[in-house]
Amino acid sequence: MTLRNAVFSCFGAGLVLLILAVAIVLPGFAEDIGTRTLSRMTAVQTRTTASDVARTLESDWSELRYLAERAAGMEPERLRTFLDGLVSDGGRVAWAGYAGVDGTVEVASGGLLEGRDVSARPWFAGGLRGGFAGDVHEAVLLRELLGREEAEPLRFLDLAAPVQGADRAGAGVIGLHVDATWLERYLAESAAARGMAFYMVSADGAVAAASGAVPDEPLLLEPFRLTTTGGGGIVRDVFPGRGEQLCAVVPQVLYGDLPSFGWRLVGCADYAAAAAERDAVLRHVAALGLAGAAFFALAALAFVRVFLVPVMRLVDSAERISHGEELYPAPSHTSHEASVLASALARLRAV
Repeated sequence: MTLRNAVFSCFGAGLVLLILAVAIVLPGFAEDIGTRTLSRMTAVQTRTTASDVARTLESDWSELRYLAERAAGMEPERLRTFLDGLVSDGGRVAWAGYAGVDGTVEVASGGLLEGRDVSARPWFAGGLRGGFAGDVHEAVLLRELLGREEAEPLRFLDLAAPVQGADRAGAGVIGLHVDATWLERYLAESAAARGMAFYMVSADGAVAAASGAVPDEPLLLEPFRLTTTGGGGIVRDVFPGRGEQLCAVVPQVLYGDLPSFGWRLVGCADYAAAAAERDAVLRHVAALGLAGAAFFALAALAFVRVFLVPVMRLVDSAERISHGEELYPAPSHTSHEASVLASALARLRAV
């Protein structure tokens, strides 16, 4: 085998091995890159959305606590003014009211439910014990009082805090009803901006609010089953009508000292986005591989032409001189070895 053939054989074998290694390793590597990128993005966006929801509700909670600390010493009309102010703030709060220790609503925004007994309501009982946050529930009676005519009954979130008298004894409870439509609208806007779907899930796995359609049987899907354990993380599952989804589960939706609603937030992105990322990685690496192969091919050709060809010419000259031909070897300066070999042949020829 000639030196030239040996060089090209080694280069060709190395290139084939490189191509085989890339063909075997690259698809899995690209798949992993795509999945990890989508997982990181989904987790960050879901945590951000959960934090934004909790931060907004925490602002309502802060105003409620501020009022609860001062309500005992207020005249009813002044207290009603503050309660009306809470309802008009941003449109989230649909009703605010103060109930005495017997559960009778004494003062309320717009005068709604005043004189009604709310002692059996969870927000009142929870508010007497301390800070309370209640999950989404229907409120048909209040819908009628508010003059709403929608086919679907109003759904509210509850926030409540105790009111203490001058002697630090319990004087009553101030409660807020936050319209759950605000939560659904916020989730829908966040989902549209991020290209995802969001599901606010209660501790029992029921979906309290969502950015869009909810699967018929959520607990058959791994992300929703994970919420019932109180755990979090990244899971994949096939959603009916949506295909394979990569979902992040945030186990707590909290901010500041906001009481817990017991929510978990599930944020899902189409796994097809990971496939697109994988394909992009494959294209880029394939392009780099082709460029690298072309570079090494040109380098091999240059090596042969610049270094091997002069040496091979000197070898040919030496062979011909050894057979008695009258030949003077041409000098070569392409490499130190070729120059030494040419000089040695010249000296031998001159002997």
